[in-house]
Amino acid sequence: MGGHVLPEAVSRAVDGLSYDRLGVLEFGAVIGATHFKVAGELIAEMLVTGVPENQRLPTLQAKMKTMAQLLPVVQALEVVLAIYADARGLI
Repeated sequence: MGGHVLPEAVSRAVDGLSYDRLGVLEFGAVIGATHFKVAGELIAEMLVTGVPENQRLPTLQAKMKTMAQLLPVVQALEVVLAIYADARGLI
């Protein structure tokens, strides 16, 4: 997630996680070999922070569907930015 998420949002998500949620944290000998596969759980929790328990799953499903529908827009923006950067000699 890196710099794409505010630390406060991660903190609220961690505070809101129930103890029965599972994720994976793989430690490596160097920082580059450490993988935080629990990030998906944190992101899901951030998307439903403050939502009543009985509405969390439908809310998460609706938000995930909306994001999936926006993926073509993001892909198109990436192409436009790549064309611009190439035309300006930036890449």
